[in-house]
Amino acid sequence: MFYTTVLIMHKKNSAKLRILLIEDNPADQKLTLRAFAMGAQNTEIIFMNDGLEALQYIEDTLATHTNTLPDIILLDINMPRIDGKTFLKKIKENENTRSLPVIMLTTSDLERDVKESYDLGANAYLNKPVSMGEFIELAKLIEDFWHKTSILPYRS
Repeated sequence: MFYTTVLIMHKKNSAKLRILLIEDNPADQKLTLRAFAMGAQNTEIIFMNDGLEALQYIEDTLATHTNTLPDIILLDINMPRIDGKTFLKKIKENENTRSLPVIMLTTSDLERDVKESYDLGANAYLNKPVSMGEFIELAKLIEDFWHKTSILPYRS
């Protein structure tokens, strides 16, 4: 039994954690990519510039099966075209994507943003770190929890 558990855990951790980062600010995109490159060892990040671009990516993935759905989504709130809350609502209303874990990663600490995000189905609400060291630590924590500890819905 113990031997089987070790093999299952090893197999589970062999694939990279696929993160869809939805962020319109180029500086924040670079900062996030750098933090994950420095802090997370087994992560692949795909980034989109806004909610509309991300919705199209997910719809294309579902329709064509040419890409794999992300394991988790890191989502900013304030973006052009389709903002984070609208994107979150659309993802959670769709039966094919409602179980995708979504982490709000934003500078907003407004109580109404936090409450609305959770009401819409966010799995976590995190403020963007101020320093690079804090961002690297956050990247490690996200990878450790979502890749090593939790069981994800769309893992193949």
